[in-house]
Amino acid sequence: MKLYKITGIIVLVLSGIFAAAQCPESISTSQLKPGMFVCGTMKGESKLYVAEIITAGSKDFIAEFLHSRSAYSFDNLKQTADNKSFQVLVESNVGGKFKKGTPFDFAAFVAHPDGCNFKMETDFGPESCISTFPDGKSYLGFLTRKNGVLSINYLHSNSIYTFSNEWRIKTVKNGTYNVGEKVTTVFAAVVELNAAP
Repeated sequence: MKLYKITGIIVLVLSGIFAAAQCPESISTSQLKPGMFVCGTMKGESKLYVAEIITAGSKDFIAEFLHSRSAYSFDNLKQTADNKSFQVLVESNVGGKFKKGTPFDFAAFVAHPDGCNFKMETDFGPESCISTFPDGKSYLGFLTRKNGVLSINYLHSNSIYTFSNEWRIKTVKNGTYNVGEKVTTVFAAVVELNAAP
């Protein structure tokens, strides 16, 4: 998929996500950092992949993909004109199928640094979010509140969870966590680079 197509898809999704956002939609930083999530497509694939950055330099990073736990090293970081979308090339991988030189087009997300929580009582969404489960693992998803029900679609697995207002799991579809477990969920802002890498 061409970079302009993935950029268009990401911008379209993000414009819907941030239409009702109660927090600033983006966070500016000098470079990508460990703990940030990346979500995008590999060249030749339409599937969205989500990974967490493990280490990062000015033009490269290593990330673990959440669906497979495969690790990839990327380099040649480039950003698009909007500063919200990026492209890197696969340098190497452990347990992955994409070869060296494969482009990965993505947007990056980070938990809002002010701990911006969802406190809206009216229906909203989808909003980008990061949930942390009792085992300490965190996942990127899209949160919607419809008819008073909080629902999150986690992008790495396409699992859907519903939650009580206290963030206890009410129902699970295609997921592995149990009803009754409590999570912490915060707004996920899009990462903008404030200086060319």
